Amino acid sequence: MLNVACTAAEKNRQYSSADTCRLITEKFQDVFGPDRVPYDWQLNVTEALLLHLDSVVIAGTGSGKTMPFALVLMADETEKKVVIVISPLNELEKDQVSTQLARFSLKMATISSGV
Repeated sequence: MLNVACTAAEKNRQYSSADTCRLITEKFQDVFGPDRVPYDWQLNVTEALLLHLDSVVIAGTGSGKTMPFALVLMADETEKKVVIVISPLNELEKDQVSTQLARFSLKMATISSGV
């Protein structure tokens, strides 16, 4: 599905998958250093989100699931994108905002029902 979306975007709006993946990798390295690169699946999910494809990621704890939606915001040069992440765990939300995502210099907030 991602390949189909990339091909359509390349035809319709001068999109380049290679350039997009290069930009995503550069943004990743700005945060984590030049010796680190995102996993292929993180690049794929980030690109899918940038192409407005619905995406579901199922991966283990600590595997880097947070990275794709942070990279979407970092790769958006218009700074107009908004990402909403729904988490069933209040502590996970707090941890992601206070520690994991703080290093990206992104504006973010958590909203909790208090239930």
